[in-house]
Amino acid sequence: MPSSPVTTARSASGPVTLAKTAAGDPRTTNYIPRGQNTYPMAARLPLWRVTRTARARRLYEWLAARGVTGARMYQYVRDLDEGLPAPAPPADVTLARESGADAGLERLDGDLARDDTVVVARSDDGGEAAGQVVVSVGRPVRVPPLGATVRTDGAYVWRLYVPPAHRGRGIATALVAAGARAARERGADRAAALVATDNRPSQRVFEANGFEARTLHTYYRFRNATRRGRRRLR
Repeated sequence: MPSSPVTTARSASGPVTLAKTAAGDPRTTNYIPRGQNTYPMAARLPLWRVTRTARARRLYEWLAARGVTGARMYQYVRDLDEGLPAPAPPADVTLARESGADAGLERLDGDLARDDTVVVARSDDGGEAAGQVVVSVGRPVRVPPLGATVRTDGAYVWRLYVPPAHRGRGIATALVAAGARAARERGADRAAALVATDNRPSQRVFEANGFEARTLHTYYRFRNATRRGRRRLR
């Protein structure tokens, strides 16, 4: 079934609009003032050590193939002002910007657009890929875990990934910082990202770059029945 059109309803603080993949009304999320976000205790516990494993992923895919899925994601936001952090990657890693049109890049399930910016980390020892993040400005992006398409007034930062062998070295933090700078250079005045509530390592990366969790999005599907929700964090 084709996706419904994405529409953006403006507010004083700048919205993120989620359009359901199936036909239906779009869901609009408004930002809330800084400093009012709170985290449930579950988000502070190291549940990601259990839920973010290859075995857990196989279980998720097995259930999804049978029409059963669920997702809980924080919407992270930051203004792209002059105070952007600039953490450096490790000395043996180099960051480079590439275009979504670059034929040499992995296609990321076909979701890349030609004008997307991909910040790539490569090891100086042989050019091995050490991570990547995608920045899209002014276009809708499909978010499969929420069964929706997301559009922001500014930039959307997504597909942050660092191979296990390179984790714990600050590469992800440097990638997000470089992505935020690329978004600002492309004219965006704010950036947003969606991070699963059990993905505490990624949450720390965005928080280290000045992003704040503003809204909790939920999506559950049991065959043909779906339920969506959002809650502003205060």
